[in-house]
Amino acid sequence: MVTSHLQDQIQYAGQAEEMLQYIADNFEWTDAQARCVNYQAIGIAKQRLSDSRSIRTSKFMHGWLNIGTQKEKMGKDPLCPCCGKFNEDSLHLFQCKHTAMQKAFDNQMKTMQDSLLKDRVPRAVVNGFKSMIYHAAHREPPVYFGNESPFVQTAIELQESLGMEAILRGFHHIQWTETISKLWVALQAQQDRKTPNCKSPPELAVSLMAQVWDLFEALWSTRNEILHSPESALLQQIDRDCTEQFLEFKRNQTEWFRSTDHFMLDVSLNDFLSWPRDRRRSLLQTWERLKKVYSSENDAQLRVQQRIDTFFAIRVPPDRNDSDESYSLSDMSDSSDYTSLASDLSGDTILSFGVILSSDESICELRLPDGESMSSETSRIGWDMD
Repeated sequence: MVTSHLQDQIQYAGQAEEMLQYIADNFEWTDAQARCVNYQAIGIAKQRLSDSRSIRTSKFMHGWLNIGTQKEKMGKDPLCPCCGKFNEDSLHLFQCKHTAMQKAFDNQMKTMQDSLLKDRVPRAVVNGFKSMIYHAAHREPPVYFGNESPFVQTAIELQESLGMEAILRGFHHIQWTETISKLWVALQAQQDRKTPNCKSPPELAVSLMAQVWDLFEALWSTRNEILHSPESALLQQIDRDCTEQFLEFKRNQTEWFRSTDHFMLDVSLNDFLSWPRDRRRSLLQTWERLKKVYSSENDAQLRVQQRIDTFFAIRVPPDRNDSDESYSLSDMSDSSDYTSLASDLSGDTILSFGVILSSDESICELRLPDGESMSSETSRIGWDMD
């Protein structure tokens, strides 16, 4: 192949197939669907963005934005910070019913129309393109957009085959470029200096993509403003959760904290609510750490302290028998139980077991195979042979 774009072809040969496979798997497309996207327009449009915006746009296109669906994977609340009613995903940015989000959407759609018409994009293409965006965003267009052109109708049908989200993310079907080529009429007055140079159909396809990303950028900016404002539904929910957690700590103060730490909880609810959000969350995190410390201390103490019914347990030494059986005096009601203990234990380990019961003392004697014997008063029979 003879080409002057050697670097582009080398990059395509090294990365294109894996990227196409990733996109097909991510959006559940066939290989043919993944290959009909106008990647050339995507590349040109992204080169005109700043680095930070280009990265943010890539995150939006592939579903990597730090929004509700991403937060849910980390165990956080996935609700939309604007409306607080639905789980937030990339598509919800365009569908959110919050007043500020709706206003930002409507304003940017008007800007989109003016900009595309100014670039000499055929009006039929503009109307068909905008109707798809309104449909994908579940919004009613302000006016009816007729699709009289069969070329535009074909482009819409092929774009719908990629899914309604594709046009919002910037994965545009190459049919849009072909449709623009068939409807586009070059201005004849190119020699008139007052008339701006006309963009070619491929360049107009880039304009469609850039306008969609401008729409996303406007919605993303509005969403973040709401997120960090007092009107944020997410922050209001966080405040409610903090208040409930504060009250729960206070109700369980005796059971969850050491008595020496109770002074740390000497905070009234009114004072707590008057604090900044960061200070409230910091206090709750401190209480949570104290709770965990007290719980760990209790667990460790219970593991070390023996229960009364297992304290006088007779265990077979591990170097003499592999059995883990233990025998507790609390399980033995009379002398016959003690006598039967010998038959329960391994004959190779204990040959005889005798117990003498009296009013003032009780002797336990173990005779081991090598003739060694061991005895102890019952009050001292808690020797551990493990």
